[in-house]
Amino acid sequence: MSRETWYRAALAALVLWGAWQWWQQRPVRTAAGIQVSQAPIQTEIVNPQAIAYREFTLHPRARWVSEGRVLSTARYRFDATAAIAPMDVAIGWQRMSDQAILSQMKLEQHGRFLFWSSRQPPLPADEITKSVANIHVIPANTLIKRRLNRLRPGQRITLRGYLVDVSHPSGLTLQTSLSRTDSGAGACEVLYVEQLVMN
Repeated sequence: MSRETWYRAALAALVLWGAWQWWQQRPVRTAAGIQVSQAPIQTEIVNPQAIAYREFTLHPRARWVSEGRVLSTARYRFDATAAIAPMDVAIGWQRMSDQAILSQMKLEQHGRFLFWSSRQPPLPADEITKSVANIHVIPANTLIKRRLNRLRPGQRITLRGYLVDVSHPSGLTLQTSLSRTDSGAGACEVLYVEQLVMN
């Protein structure tokens, strides 16, 4: 095979891979209207027990159950926490699950943060803050990890697990938010996901 033929074959393979990735992650179309009416349910844990997870230790802070509309997802492979939380999932509820609202906004994830922008915000900023979560997801098993990789914006999902702080013998730590009203550094939820249901 000549070098030119090899390059053409590699380019074709790359295009096909990109098209397949887009198809797998294409947005789910929904009608206008609130898709998820209830905010996440967070409950206190009595006598929490540490969880060994590979070389990490998870320290449960609260039980978490949420239904949400997937706003976006981001995979991480090379940052300091990729080994424990390979994906962030941003979800919205109440008016932040309404396509009529979301179509007026631009949502992006990078650097472990969720950013939004709009020419004219369709909701007050504090309502947006308390109606979304950017979750650093720790999958409990390979089945959940596979389901995470298949998530598409617009899907309704249910997540069950524990909000956790994370520690590592190297000194690396990761702390979860326990509030729905905070923003900026430290405002993301760190969720050990035991169940992921695609509704």
